[in-house]
Amino acid sequence: MPSLSAEELAVLELSTEDDYALWEAASCLRNLHKDLSESEAVNLARSAVRSLLDRGLIYLEYHQDLVPTSLTAPPDPEVEPAEQMDEPRHWRVPGGFDFWWIRFGATPEGVTAYRDTWSGSELSDAD
Repeated sequence: MPSLSAEELAVLELSTEDDYALWEAASCLRNLHKDLSESEAVNLARSAVRSLLDRGLIYLEYHQDLVPTSLTAPPDPEVEPAEQMDEPRHWRVPGGFDFWWIRFGATPEGVTAYRDTWSGSELSDAD
C-alpha cells in the first residue's frame, strides 16, 4: 500500500474511532494545521477523504441524526455519497432543518492500514 500523508492519516485515525461527518474531517485538519483558513482545511480534507475512499480505506454513507420533517428531503438513493461530497453543505455543520449529511468510517482494510502505520512502514515523510 502507498504511504499515507499526515492529513490522510489524521482522517483515517478519525474513521477508526467512529463514523464522522465530512465537516469533522476539515475540523480535524484545522487542528493539525492551525494556520489554515476554513476553505483551505475543507480542500485539504476533501483531498484526503477522496484519496482514502479511492484506496478503499474508508466508506461514505448518508446519515440522518434526527427525525425528518417535511422540510427535510432525503438524498436521492440513486446518487452515491461520493458523487455529492463536493457540495459545500456537506463540509459545514448542519443547521436548522438540514438533517442529512455524509459521514465516513473505516473499512476493514482502513483499520488494518491504520494499525500498520504504527509499525512505521506506511507513514510518508511528506506533509
